[in-house]
Amino acid sequence: MRLVFFCYFTSAFLLCAQKPDRDFLITTPMYCDTFKFIGNQHHKTIFKQLMSRSLNLWVTDSIISTHDMRGFALPLGVFKNNEEVNFSKGMIDMWRAKAYYIKSQSESCQIDIFTTSLKAVEKNMKPSNQMTLLDYRETLIAPAIEKVNGFHEELKPLYSPDRAVFMSIIMQNITPDVILGFNIQEMLPPTHLLATGQIRDVNPLFKACYLDKLLQEAGVEFLHYFPSRYDQILSYGPFQLTFIALEDVHVNNRLSSVFKIFNSFNDLRTIDDHILATVIFAYNNWERLSFLLQADGTIQKFNSYFSDYSTDKDKTRKLKIFIAGMTACMHHHPPNTFKMLRAYFSETDDLSYIHYKCIKDKGSRQLKKYYKSSVEAYLIMNDSYNEQSKKRSN
Repeated sequence: MRLVFFCYFTSAFLLCAQKPDRDFLITTPMYCDTFKFIGNQHHKTIFKQLMSRSLNLWVTDSIISTHDMRGFALPLGVFKNNEEVNFSKGMIDMWRAKAYYIKSQSESCQIDIFTTSLKAVEKNMKPSNQMTLLDYRETLIAPAIEKVNGFHEELKPLYSPDRAVFMSIIMQNITPDVILGFNIQEMLPPTHLLATGQIRDVNPLFKACYLDKLLQEAGVEFLHYFPSRYDQILSYGPFQLTFIALEDVHVNNRLSSVFKIFNSFNDLRTIDDHILATVIFAYNNWERLSFLLQADGTIQKFNSYFSDYSTDKDKTRKLKIFIAGMTACMHHHPPNTFKMLRAYFSETDDLSYIHYKCIKDKGSRQLKKYYKSSVEAYLIMNDSYNEQSKKRSN
């Protein structure tokens, strides 16, 4: 037993003693353009290098630069300074950055933004409710999905047969990892500037490890009050929600009253509320799409192709990739995503490559960014993160 402990301690010490290669850790690709996993050579090394260090060591070991990695350094309270990680300062810095952005747009800071920022700072004077990323997924995200699934079962008898099939396929595949995928996308920077001056995508494993560390060291309240720094309106939380999403649910007359439990942004008092409101908004968006596809006469294509997904592993993977990416796209910009999807289903009969062809052929530059980032974050949880985290905890 002593020998095992000694070997583990020695290997961990040597791992931490190594000077990490920042660009390797941050930008090593995990997936190809068709979302096949290509990270087999490096994902275990990257996971160990990152998870064996505290966020403070990420900074002192220069994994996170305090000068040119604003999106990762600012939440830690270390942007453009050499101090230790301080989450209370990080929260102040993020809300201050939001205020400066609003000022740069020649807009006055609304009173609700000001009061929320004060509450955010007060709630994050010290870390609270710390947990792992997997705990966050199982204890907060999973219950919200289960609740909305119950809402769906109540509403399903009112759907037409085609829409009932479509919405059931969707809800059976909106998993906690699907929601977590665009949670990661919404909160963290998508790109990284290399020392050579080139810009590369941040790989999903780095982002998942960063969020895991935030949850373990800063706690859930930190995510609850995480502001959207480039919005001129009140927007914060793990999914950067705004009142626009809540209003869209309320004006959808086809949804029953059980979906309309948040009347205003002030009703989102806890992180549980933010997550539930996000899953409800996701349901609302897919419901709106089903209505449009039925009107177009193309909904049967989807239902027919994926009718046997539960017994076909390849179709299951394609379906979940598609849902993970499009849920994020609709969260970001529903009208443009609806337009893209309607065009694709109208022009395409073979859905064999829907998981990457739809966004590639019809997506705007911004939607492509959201789709890729969210899908890869969703996939890394299945392809690597679950396994590595469980091994580490054992």
